[in-house]
Amino acid sequence: MSQDLVQRRRQLERVHAEYEAAPVAASAANLLASDVAESWDRCRHVPVAGRPPTPGADDAQLAWRGSAIGRAATPVLERLETLAAAEDYVAAVVDAAGTIVWSSAGPMMRRFADRAHFVTGTNWSESVAGTNAPGLALATRRAAAVFAGEHWCEPVHDWVCYAAPLRTPDGRLVGALDLSSRWDRASTLAATTVEAMAQLIEVELRDVDLDARRLSLRVLGESLVALDGKRLHCTPRQLELLTVLALRSTARLDELHDALYGARAVSTATVKAEISHLRRLLGGAIASRPYQLTLDLDVDVTQVLQAIERGDLEWATTLYRGELLPTSESPLIVETRRHVEVALRNVLLASGNAHQLLRYASVHPFDLDVLVAAGARAEPGTPPAAEAAAMADRVRAT
Repeated sequence: MSQDLVQRRRQLERVHAEYEAAPVAASAANLLASDVAESWDRCRHVPVAGRPPTPGADDAQLAWRGSAIGRAATPVLERLETLAAAEDYVAAVVDAAGTIVWSSAGPMMRRFADRAHFVTGTNWSESVAGTNAPGLALATRRAAAVFAGEHWCEPVHDWVCYAAPLRTPDGRLVGALDLSSRWDRASTLAATTVEAMAQLIEVELRDVDLDARRLSLRVLGESLVALDGKRLHCTPRQLELLTVLALRSTARLDELHDALYGARAVSTATVKAEISHLRRLLGGAIASRPYQLTLDLDVDVTQVLQAIERGDLEWATTLYRGELLPTSESPLIVETRRHVEVALRNVLLASGNAHQLLRYASVHPFDLDVLVAAGARAEPGTPPAAEAAAMADRVRAT
């Protein structure tokens, strides 16, 4: 371990404590980089100093996933996800407001990120969390590095973070990319990597239609529908119809009727009326003969099946927040619900890790085989091991 890093960390802790006690101009502390000193001065009245921000709603994540920008970033983020897992970093994207809309981490940094609330749905803008790398990159529109006690928030004083802004071809700031690790792994290589990855995302943005309409459909667990990032309020029947259209891609009227109602005595005229109402809600984005949605789709159940197919169990279990429309009796939805449950369970029992198995168990808490597998694959003495054992004991006691 570099003694220079050790000494600098100690000095920063002292400077941070002095500034908290008497917040004079931070620029007087010559140990601080100028951008960090300016950030401290901007953040001196932030009330969350010393506390991680509280996790918020995940509408921002849904909007990001459903946006052209989120889709353009996907190929680069897949590479960054591999790097984070292999080198035990935490990688994240924040949107223009500073909310984390995507993250991936190695096992150790995932634990640290959970403790610090550096997770999807939390806001790390300067106005909420004080000085930090992604917040600083948003504030300055430049690459940023924040080391140890330079962070405003004490739970990340053991971190080093690097971030770079994300901009559209016309210069609009749409977010920032972050790569973080423990303070003793500070490296110019990590700084260079995050800047290069951000530039690759910006290159991808040149080839996408940023104004393309996008429907995001979350039907696993608590349902949520968003058109171009704005939430829509759908009735349960409209949600079923949307899901069937998303699963089928194209369908004739009789096929939609069978998928929605099966043998129930419901006329095709009723289905046509429901389609008409839904078409108005979507601004006309349903074609007929055959029926199909005419906008880009982002559907969590489809993404889970695709993730299972390519062996990405981390993403599959992250998206699997609950059963597919659990109260629906529509034949296609019932069939797909069971298919997703069984397919994910089988692949997790074959090769899932403890965290992934426990995510599945949060949806199916009485699946003893899954709980036993989670306990066997968890490191002894860790919270996942204890959680799996406790859940298994409760199942056996019932």
